[in-house]
Amino acid sequence: LWSRRTGVPVELKAMDWDLAKKTLLEGKADVIDTIFLTPERAVQYDFTEPYAVLEVPVFFSRSISGISDAGSLAGFTIGVKKGDAAIEMLRRSGLTTFREYDGYEELIRSAVAGEVKVFCVDKPPAVYYLVKMNAESEFRYSFTLYTGEFHRAVRKGNAAMLALVNDGFAKVPKEDLESINRKWMGTELFRSVDYRYLIYGGIIALVVLLNLVYMNIVLNRRIKKKTEQLTSTISELKVSEGQKRAYISAI
Repeated sequence: LWSRRTGVPVELKAMDWDLAKKTLLEGKADVIDTIFLTPERAVQYDFTEPYAVLEVPVFFSRSISGISDAGSLAGFTIGVKKGDAAIEMLRRSGLTTFREYDGYEELIRSAVAGEVKVFCVDKPPAVYYLVKMNAESEFRYSFTLYTGEFHRAVRKGNAAMLALVNDGFAKVPKEDLESINRKWMGTELFRSVDYRYLIYGGIIALVVLLNLVYMNIVLNRRIKKKTEQLTSTISELKVSEGQKRAYISAI
């Protein structure tokens, strides 16, 4: 679609991530895609605006527990993809022990084989490969290390190429991009529901219900008290009337 709108032919080169970054920086490619913006990378690349948001959790084998934050990863060898932004984020937390793999599939296959017990990768590919390998029940995650955004990037200072990339995507109609997303991501079986509103509605309904119950209890107590008072008054009147009749009879 970008090529159609710009008239510029595009050659896509699929390669391992660390090699892809080096290929761009060596001038053997013009643009790199699906790249997170980090302070370290901002020195070497110029970025487009983000176009997708991804969670990056830390996954761990169900055989271990106590993984609750970056600090709890100390002492573990963490599986990562070579050149991934996750390495920079983990190092900022003081972690230094990594086992690096060329790609996500190789990494997760290694985790399924038990070679690493902990790994940090983008959530969508992690889920994809774990399900594909029938290992989704063997791993868990308890926290998200960070949330990253996909950008496209060019070598630092290549303003003309960056402008060409941006202008081309700006010309692609929104409905065409949505069609691509549906093709690759699929469509939900049921209409999505904002569960926040269900929760808020449930809380309100519960408050109303509890208020009605409370009012009913209070009303019953008042009725009981009034009934007791009325019964007492009637009894007193009967006693008084009986005494009056007895007095008249005696006369």
